[in-house]
Amino acid sequence: VEINVNDISKKLKSTSDADSFKVIIYNSDGGVIIQFENAIDIPDEVELEPGEYYVVAHSENYLPAAFENPYYYGRSENFSLENEEYRTVIVNCELANCAVSIVYSENIKNDFTDYYTTVSIDGYSLTFVKGETRTGYFDLVPLTIEAVLEYSLTDSSTATKILSGIIDNPQAKKHYEVHLNTSLADGKAAIVINLDE
Repeated sequence: VEINVNDISKKLKSTSDADSFKVIIYNSDGGVIIQFENAIDIPDEVELEPGEYYVVAHSENYLPAAFENPYYYGRSENFSLENEEYRTVIVNCELANCAVSIVYSENIKNDFTDYYTTVSIDGYSLTFVKGETRTGYFDLVPLTIEAVLEYSLTDSSTATKILSGIIDNPQAKKHYEVHLNTSLADGKAAIVINLDE
């Protein structure tokens, strides 16, 4: 079994540590035949009875939402083995979650005293606080975005302005760069989501 990890965009976090990926050989019905906790532990030859199989490999860090946590997954095509047949199986692992980063405009940085953005999915969320530079990695379900911007009033109290948006159908191997822009002067607000293929 050979594990390949495909390169991704420079803006996305990559990995070269395929040796630690979990590898599972299944029969064509989905039954587990052999499991290796680390790809490096796979012997040069794995003996299997004649039949039809496929191989799955994945990193061991799946989380629905986490900073700097790319999750990799790959599945081979089904293959058949006859008596005394030798076959090399290649599993191409690719980023299986999506990445999100938040970019605040100069207007927000200048007009607001504090701000943060929460990106949420099905009971999980990450909060991108003021000055956050890490990338969040998320499962492939709709993402809700809510930015809370605080500013000072003339009587020294504070008020908030909220921006919200959604990424309806996030895709694996994609980087969503969310640009937030508003100011106190004109009352306009914008959320622009740039997609890095």
